[in-house]
Amino acid sequence: MSQVKERQILSAAEVLFTTRRFHEVTMDDVCHQAGVGKGTIYRYFKDKDDLFQRLMTSGAEDLCDVIAAESGPAPFAEQLRRVVRHMRQEMLRKHDLFRLMHSEEMRKIAFSQDTREQWRQRRQAVADAMAAFLQRGVDSGEIRRDIPPKALAGVLLGMLRGLVWHGEALGEGETAADLMTDLFLRGAGASPVSESR
Repeated sequence: MSQVKERQILSAAEVLFTTRRFHEVTMDDVCHQAGVGKGTIYRYFKDKDDLFQRLMTSGAEDLCDVIAAESGPAPFAEQLRRVVRHMRQEMLRKHDLFRLMHSEEMRKIAFSQDTREQWRQRRQAVADAMAAFLQRGVDSGEIRRDIPPKALAGVLLGMLRGLVWHGEALGEGETAADLMTDLFLRGAGASPVSESR
């Protein structure tokens, strides 16, 4: 139950922080938006800065969940296609939050040394989860063996960020995600040429 309540508060805070300036949002506003009492919020977050910082780093956990959820007997390429589609959806859902993180005002407020370290750790967790997922493609012979999965994870995550920020050039929805997946697989897919290197 506590995780559900925490996510409820974070969702409410996301709505507020992406529609107002940081200094315009009060903890009372968050209480009202989340439908909880102030005591409940302070059970999870020590103050508005803590709430905002946790919000800034919360998206990484959702991305790790998307990667971890994909398994089963389907061919690796199909699993990858589903992961990319779902990650794109999750990143688009958080697009306003990512845009907010890049604003000058938020960099001053949110990115203390501790927050930067938390953000680095969470991004690393996503990269590690993706590398482990791509290792399955290496093991099945569908992904090249000559490039470490960690490097491939960095490339794929960079492509995903580009897809979210500039993906309209590839089309909409699953079409764009599928084209990006194909682009990745053609560059990273196993082939006789790459295997002989």
